[in-house]
Amino acid sequence: MKELLLGFLIGAVMIGAVGGGELAVGAIKLQVSPGQDLLLGLRNFGLSFLLFGYFAMGEELVFRGYPFQALIEGMGAVGATIFMSVFFGLVHLSNPSADFFSTLNTMLAGGWLSLAYLKTRSLYFPFGMHFSWNLVQSFFLSLPVSGLLTNRTIFVPTDYGPYWLTGGRYGPEAGVGTTVVMIVAIRGVLRGRRVPTKAKLAVAGAIVWLLSPLDILPDTLFPVGFLDDLAVLAAAVRYVLDQLEPAGQVDPVQRRVRDRRALDAQDWRIADDPDSDRR
Repeated sequence: MKELLLGFLIGAVMIGAVGGGELAVGAIKLQVSPGQDLLLGLRNFGLSFLLFGYFAMGEELVFRGYPFQALIEGMGAVGATIFMSVFFGLVHLSNPSADFFSTLNTMLAGGWLSLAYLKTRSLYFPFGMHFSWNLVQSFFLSLPVSGLLTNRTIFVPTDYGPYWLTGGRYGPEAGVGTTVVMIVAIRGVLRGRRVPTKAKLAVAGAIVWLLSPLDILPDTLFPVGFLDDLAVLAAAVRYVLDQLEPAGQVDPVQRRVRDRRALDAQDWRIADDPDSDRR
């Protein structure tokens, strides 16, 4: 229950930050839906709660449940996380108005949710984050969820752009705000690990490649044109995860020096102890 409530809070805060940022800069405007009253609002909230809870649980069982756990046993946590994250993004390509950036953000979300499971070994944590993200985005912010917009919302949104910020008809999950909060969240889940400089350079190189007009396959050949970008991204993520070291891990040479000093200190304590000769 603790993981569920914590996940629910984290997901709500994250999408709240994305939507709040768009509201703050005037990229979107919200107006109260016509005919909105307390009874209708409670009814729509209840229906949204059930709907998004059902879909979040279904996706978590598929993408972070037994298939993911079986992949961990067969190919390791790193390979399983990359595979399921890419698969999670590609599945959402069939959603209305999906494009490269919405797919990239969905893959980041898949990584975020997979790492959340690995951190707790409990589906409650990623389910809570997934559920609250969708619920707050749809009902409270009244914005499309992965290209899908319901009429059971509090407000009627107006999108003033730019597209790279709001995600257009796909919603915030195709915008740069989601990219930023996902990267921050993944870093938070991995907190307690040291990231070597060469791993940071790998991430920087992958970002430069994604933003560069240079391509092995032209992006105009959708969706085949994005395969080279996905391959570079997957390779960078794999490399970074392989390079991560637990916080506090001591270099073997440093460990030997530390142990030698501990033994020396113990010898001094024994030498100073007047009763040491009688032991």
